[in-house]
Amino acid sequence: MDTRPAAYVVIIEQGRMLLTHWTGERHPERAAWTLPGGGMEVGETAEQAAIREAYEESGYRVALDGLLGVDSKYYEEGHARTFHALRILYRGYIVGGSEGVTAHDDSTDGVRWVPLEELPSLRKVSLVDVAARYYGLKH
Repeated sequence: MDTRPAAYVVIIEQGRMLLTHWTGERHPERAAWTLPGGGMEVGETAEQAAIREAYEESGYRVALDGLLGVDSKYYEEGHARTFHALRILYRGYIVGGSEGVTAHDDSTDGVRWVPLEELPSLRKVSLVDVAARYYGLKH
């Protein structure tokens, strides 16, 4: 079984959470909103990955403000391969840039500041709920 380490940034400002829209890649029926972040590249720290991925997927330059939590999830059924996702979540904030997808890998096609009260009804990946729980949000 493969282990896939990934790092994400949770940014909440003015009662809204920054989310990016995952296209589902080869499975468009799985398209949903997610946190800015993704897989770590060889030689990259989790912090570096979170900052890089946030920029690629949202257009924003971010700074990290501490570890929020670590989540692990096992993927088996309905996926091309079985793997264990190790997901590292950081608190973060915007320090520059402007909204817009900068990556050219077709995995992300949108960026949105989502009001916290909309999170329960939003089509999203489970990681968003994990982040909300770690952050102490009630929804």
